[in-house]
Amino acid sequence: MSLSIQGRQALPENGRHLLGFAAENAGKCMLVVHALLLKSLRCRYLAALTASTAACYVLPVSFERFLQRALRQERVVMKVHLGCFSRPWTKYPLEVSMEGTAQAGFQYFGFMTAGDGLPLPPNASDDQVSNLAGLLEKYNLKNLENYTSIPWGDEAVARSALHSYVDNSHTLGATFMHNSGTNDEDLYDQFLELMEEAAEYAKSKGIVVMMKPHGGVTATARGLVALMQRISSDNLKVFYDPGNVLFYTGERPEDDFEELAPYVAGMSIKDEIGGINGSVDVTPGDGDVDFKALFTILRDHDFDGPCMIEQLGEGTIEEVHHEATRARRYLLDLLDELGAEVD
Repeated sequence: MSLSIQGRQALPENGRHLLGFAAENAGKCMLVVHALLLKSLRCRYLAALTASTAACYVLPVSFERFLQRALRQERVVMKVHLGCFSRPWTKYPLEVSMEGTAQAGFQYFGFMTAGDGLPLPPNASDDQVSNLAGLLEKYNLKNLENYTSIPWGDEAVARSALHSYVDNSHTLGATFMHNSGTNDEDLYDQFLELMEEAAEYAKSKGIVVMMKPHGGVTATARGLVALMQRISSDNLKVFYDPGNVLFYTGERPEDDFEELAPYVAGMSIKDEIGGINGSVDVTPGDGDVDFKALFTILRDHDFDGPCMIEQLGEGTIEEVHHEATRARRYLLDLLDELGAEVD
């Protein structure tokens, strides 16, 4: 096999590494190298055809593993910013959840519910926000994503609350925030209008606003797609919650997810058992959610966003701390298998 100097220079670095082996196994490797080059150019369909043709050749196992590593390095990878909400420790004070998150090895934290109240309420005072910033520093955590508690109904009050969450999340360093919508059909239009308005305001602060499945207007992937098709803001996205889809509807979370995936900017890592009105007090990986299927679809859409553990198995403080560590290991192993870049 021969290759011009110009051709060698045009190869991706991993492709150049294959030349030595390919020179000795030209007949067996030409199609495989061709597949590598096509994948580097993200010509997925042609690459799949070429790779399937090459499958008729028996390659050394060591070369197959090398090729897998090469393909993984050349393609655009899924980027997951893995963190934990305060909610798994909701029976205990906020600081316990921050301690457990840090002990488990996470660097990202999100304010949700806690045993001593809502840590980041609507229109939180400067002192409240300053106290949260101090706790983040104490435990060497970064605020990434926050839950917003919005009193839908009074438009002026809801608007003020949303804008306060944008400002306070920005102060704490978060770049994402979400709301779960409303079950009141009379408020669906208000919800969507004010969320889109808040998304445009948040854009100037570098914060992405997201809608999260929680029954009602945001119950399913199908329903969320319909909502997304009604809006014009490119800063209003979806924070997918597969556990809630099972809990509120009994539908499989991966159903219609392919269509929704382009709108997904983050995911709440919540498992569930028992279907409608079952239990979400489940450590990720122990329930009925097929996280591998969901992450595989996100990978195909070049996902880059926060994935926050929202719930774990219940227990004592030490037991919940342990479950956080176990959940993180489960997710790291799964995401490594899928070739994701995780921080």
